[in-house]
Amino acid sequence: MPLFDQWRWPDRPAAGLRTRLSLTSLDDRAAPSALAASGAEWLSNTSWDATAAYLSGFRHEEPPVADEPPVIVDFVVVKIEADLYRFSGRVIDEAPGGLGVGLGGLPSAEGQTATTNADGSFSMSLTLRTDGTDVGNATAVTSDAAGQSSNVATYWVDPR
Repeated sequence: MPLFDQWRWPDRPAAGLRTRLSLTSLDDRAAPSALAASGAEWLSNTSWDATAAYLSGFRHEEPPVADEPPVIVDFVVVKIEADLYRFSGRVIDEAPGGLGVGLGGLPSAEGQTATTNADGSFSMSLTLRTDGTDVGNATAVTSDAAGQSSNVATYWVDPR
């Protein structure tokens, strides 16, 4: 059996080079009983008001958000009758109610102003000319109480 003759155990290291494994006790502190309980038991026995009051000392308060400019969304122009069209949309802002939305882009809409409801929605009906002079992009723009202007919302209109 020449195969087994070639194999042999490796030499053992000298006695002074051996590693000795052992366990060391760090301390005898006991875990708090509330944390030792199961998660569900601890949650059911914890007063969330007391926990919130305790944690409030550790909360990081965010700085107040700066006033953002208003944004006009969902702006559409819909035909109601032969030459009567409804301009409507919604303003998103910290205080969207009572803002004036200026309409424009079309000769018949220039200088017209719709006022937003408390939820920021606005609507105004206008008669548009069907002779081709009111073809184009209708626009809507507003500004908030801080004087910040919104985006210019557009909608293609062809009342011919």
